[in-house]
Amino acid sequence: MDTLTPDVVELEHGDWQVDVCASLGGALTRVKWRGRPVLRDCGDEPVAARNVRRAACYPLVPYSNRIGYARFDCNGHAHTLRANFPGEPHAMHGFGWQREWRIAALEPARAVLRLDHDGDADWPYACAIEQRIDVAHDALSLELVLTNVDARPAPAGLGWHPYFPLTAHTRLRTEWRHVLLTAPDRLPADVARVPDTWRFDDGRSLADVQVDHCFTGWQGNATIVQPDYRLELVALGTPAVVLFRPPDAGFFALEPVSHSNNVLQFGDVPGTVPMGILAPGASLHVVMTLTASESELP
Repeated sequence: MDTLTPDVVELEHGDWQVDVCASLGGALTRVKWRGRPVLRDCGDEPVAARNVRRAACYPLVPYSNRIGYARFDCNGHAHTLRANFPGEPHAMHGFGWQREWRIAALEPARAVLRLDHDGDADWPYACAIEQRIDVAHDALSLELVLTNVDARPAPAGLGWHPYFPLTAHTRLRTEWRHVLLTAPDRLPADVARVPDTWRFDDGRSLADVQVDHCFTGWQGNATIVQPDYRLELVALGTPAVVLFRPPDAGFFALEPVSHSNNVLQFGDVPGTVPMGILAPGASLHVVMTLTASESELP
């Protein structure tokens, strides 16, 4: 374990090296396996520019994706949030990615980050969040635990936003049943069976794919095959996932999440995944593990 800057620590064990910047949204800024960047590597830019969206991976708490027009109702109460994403009228990805976390525990191959929230314009409910990062067992394991410390029942969601390198040879293999189709405001408008364009059951290249949608009926497993290595992603507690592959980009994002997009407004529609409502003192827990191995494309 090394301290790279006052903000960044490196976790290291076996083939893995992971740089963690607690003050930059609890983000991972570099993730390497046998010296290869297995998540997107933007060098020193994320920390130097304080731009978490250029990091390798950051946590999504206490919800994923958008809350439409930064408004929602819960338990008979209407809430208005801060529209926290430039250029959009929506609230986006919760508040964790825009806050400083603190390092609660640190070992050579393991770190525990903590974020305590009292309730504010970004989220009205008090909560305590831990992110546990571990490379001690020949894999990168990430855990998120959110505990409701408010006096009221509170909706809660968790997930991660990892970015993966994308080349002409990158292949994705995973399965899902439904896709949330979006309106021009980028909010869900309908749920449909997944068309062939966005099916990856047998593994296929992402080179000709453009997508930014939430998929449900996902079992939490995906395989990402690069020219010289393979990643197995296993996620627990995340029955939904967002696939984001913008045009002309050297990356894609595959985001395991505990609920589908804008579900607080979209409602209990077949094919969606609701946000849980936590009683005071209750917790929500999700896990994502990345395991790497050598591979050669045929």
